Amino acid sequence: MTANKVEHALEHLKSGGIVVVTVDTQRENEGELIIGAHFATPEKVAFFMKHTSGILCPTLSADRASFLNLPLMVTGTTDPQKTASTISCDHKDVGNGVSAVDRAKTIRALADPTSVPSDFTRPGHVFPLIPAPGGVLARIGHSEAAYDLCKLAGFPLGVGLISELMNEDGSMMQYEECQKFSQTHNLPLISVTELVQYRKQVGSLPTSLPLSVEVVASCVLPIQIRERFLGEFNLICFLSLIDHHHHVVLVKGDVKGLRNVPARVHSECFTGNILGSLRCDCGPQLENTLTEISEKNLGIVIYVSGHEGRGIGLVAKIKAYKLQSEGLDTYQANRALGFPEDTRNYETPRQILQYLGVQSVQLLTNNPEKVKALGDIVESYRPVDCPSNQHNSEYLKAKYKKQGDPKTPEHERRLLSSGKNLSKLKIEH
Repeated sequence: MTANKVEHALEHLKSGGIVVVTVDTQRENEGELIIGAHFATPEKVAFFMKHTSGILCPTLSADRASFLNLPLMVTGTTDPQKTASTISCDHKDVGNGVSAVDRAKTIRALADPTSVPSDFTRPGHVFPLIPAPGGVLARIGHSEAAYDLCKLAGFPLGVGLISELMNEDGSMMQYEECQKFSQTHNLPLISVTELVQYRKQVGSLPTSLPLSVEVVASCVLPIQIRERFLGEFNLICFLSLIDHHHHVVLVKGDVKGLRNVPARVHSECFTGNILGSLRCDCGPQLENTLTEISEKNLGIVIYVSGHEGRGIGLVAKIKAYKLQSEGLDTYQANRALGFPEDTRNYETPRQILQYLGVQSVQLLTNNPEKVKALGDIVESYRPVDCPSNQHNSEYLKAKYKKQGDPKTPEHERRLLSSGKNLSKLKIEH
């Protein structure tokens, strides 16, 4: 029954329709209208404005918000629900930004893959939200529901539009009133709880959608690390229509059609990989991986742009370093700056692996979250051994407390008890 309700709502979204989504009674007991943002015509926006609070919130992934230069509205939220609100915006070509026509133009532009940061003025009259990584499986919220529904409906960027349903007297619609509203206007109604159940049934977000990555450049690159020649790698530069970043991929050997190919998804780290910072273990992890792949003459390294500081960006990461020097750990520092502990998304790396044609990979990582995020393409995983030093020992201690020490069974226990079906996953040492 739950699957049928969600799938009916998805079909409605795919055709440009509006869906009503309610949240559990223990949180708000209220409902919101949701539509794919690229379907936001002036008429549909006027419907939103008539029946809701009028505060229209497109849902943007952290990568999308970062690309469009829409930072968080505040760096130390006191909102008890921890809603991640960005600075407001208007499209540069609108009038006063308030009308249904103007807001529809802004909302559609936020979902347009060809839009660039200069297309928007800030502040404005549209209020984007950033859903938590992991969607409704990570946070029971309308922004996560909109993002998940839009991804499940096949919208590559996952940009939805939401707003809270409101009665004519200005009070918020409760569940029973949302039911009556959905029946009056012939709109599908689902709850976030039902969407959570559906997500758990179907697993990760769809992988059968058209790929949203494309090759824009490639060459053969000879590589040397610490006076050791590692040979020639194929360097491939991908453009992602998901996050609008360019991502560099190094491939050794013919990987197409192979299983359990050694692969590392390496988050961008300017301080560790370029400057040789000892505050993290990013430099040694990348060097050790490239050396191992060279020795095996087979493997993949995806260098993921936009993941600096677990997704908060270089400037914010440097601010976080200062906070760490004052006693906070790496996760506490991100939170103190108003960011989630980890804003990274791994949909682009997953699609790059699909593009490369591998059957499965042996993921070289110390982070169980990457294993879960990449899904069934991971056949096995193996920790990357990097000794600590006096400068990164506290950083690694915080990571191991969060993720489990990769050298201990606790690390495996946390991975295998994550709720994802990983019974066939091989953990190698």
